[in-house]
Amino acid sequence: MISRRVPQPLALDPESVLRAAAEILEREPRITDAAVLALAHLRSSGELARRTKPWSRVWQQIPASLPADAPETDELVRLAIEWGDAEVALLRAERAPVDRKALEPHRQRGVALKRAVFDEVDAMALEQYAAAQAQADHEDVIRVARGAAAAAERAAEDQLRLCSAAAKNGRRP
Repeated sequence: MISRRVPQPLALDPESVLRAAAEILEREPRITDAAVLALAHLRSSGELARRTKPWSRVWQQIPASLPADAPETDELVRLAIEWGDAEVALLRAERAPVDRKALEPHRQRGVALKRAVFDEVDAMALEQYAAAQAQADHEDVIRVARGAAAAAERAAEDQLRLCSAAAKNGRRP
């Protein structure tokens, strides 16, 4: 069975919670680690908060009557790890600046477009065009990362529903 209690000394000390969560994430987490990881989500920020975000939902919604060694929990753990990785990738994409190396292909394309219509190339307009195109590419990367995180979240939610059904039925769905 999955215990719903967190050891009290661990719950009271924020540093020990974050240290324990980091150790758990270094090795492969198990469903029995959900309490510590959910607590770490509430007490952390940045990448650790994003990586432990799924565990808060898992901890809130997993049925206590589901055996910890059930195949459904193994799949749920795998999906929670995948969701956490997608959340970290999204955070990194959002924090990353527009790559200056990405401007050059857009400058060349801007010059080619101007020359194709026999128009004079304005340096300021060319830089604005290149910056806007590079920013659009960067926003596309963020959109893709956001979509991957949403897909991972949906898969984990579906697995949580399967876990609930397995616990209610007392057998595998």
